[in-house]
Amino acid sequence: MKTFLALLSAALLASYAVLAVAADVWPSNPIKLVVTFPPGGATDVTARLVADKLRADLGRPVIVDNKPGAGGNIGADFVAKAAPDGYTLLMATSSHVTNRTLYKSLPYDFVQDLAPVSRVAFIPNMLVVNAPADIVAKLHSAIVRALAQADIKQRLAEQGSDPAGNTPAEFRQFIAGEVGKWAKLVQISGAKVD
Repeated sequence: MKTFLALLSAALLASYAVLAVAADVWPSNPIKLVVTFPPGGATDVTARLVADKLRADLGRPVIVDNKPGAGGNIGADFVAKAAPDGYTLLMATSSHVTNRTLYKSLPYDFVQDLAPVSRVAFIPNMLVVNAPADIVAKLHSAIVRALAQADIKQRLAEQGSDPAGNTPAEFRQFIAGEVGKWAKLVQISGAKVD
């Protein structure tokens, strides 16, 4: 009996160890892709195309969740405040860069709170919230593979867009350049959002 209990205990401990290791493997849960515009527009259509390919590549459901409002700030704030685990993505556009310079106070920092993954197309871009570098790298690889597929290239071309797919570092540089460019324009024009 003692031998049986010892073996049972060892088996249970081993199964807990396997579960603990499995819990650290990303992705192990569904992924939410937030679009900050209503369904049916170019950003939404592109997000759904990418979500379908990410679903196939990563082996997990990728759910497009439209959270429109406040020039994209509602959805962006939702993503910025999500758990830093790479399961909540943002399909961002240039409006998110512009908002950073237009609004005096936002509840999130677009540059600090979100990690660039890749430019998806020359319309929308994609970011994740506070994800560790290994998750950003996995997402980036999946997006690059998706953007390389002929059907995605064709669908984006039909919308008047080209796939982009740069590295996270290149995308970070692009964001920094856009923030600087739009901040200068906002300052010169005196534009304000109250």
